[in-house]
Amino acid sequence: MRVCLDPGHGGIDRANRGPTGYVEADGVLDIALRTRAVLQAVGIEVVMTREKDTYLSLAARTDFAAKQKADLFVSIHTDAA
Repeated sequence: MRVCLDPGHGGIDRANRGPTGYVEADGVLDIALRTRAVLQAVGIEVVMTREKDTYLSLAARTDFAAKQKADLFVSIHTDAA
């Protein structure tokens, strides 16, 4: 099985900030990196749309997952508030 993790936002899309200073783009990237480690530890192949603070359009994210022949596409978002 190949899973594509998509940490939402990133790069120029950093507007989702909470009252404590939490930035959704950073939080979801951390969640995705931790999730990748857990999945890989049990033998699941993982590809990621981004591994650093970069921006990808929605079309680029889904195109990447399709080109990687991902069996599952998981877009990760949180509520910055």
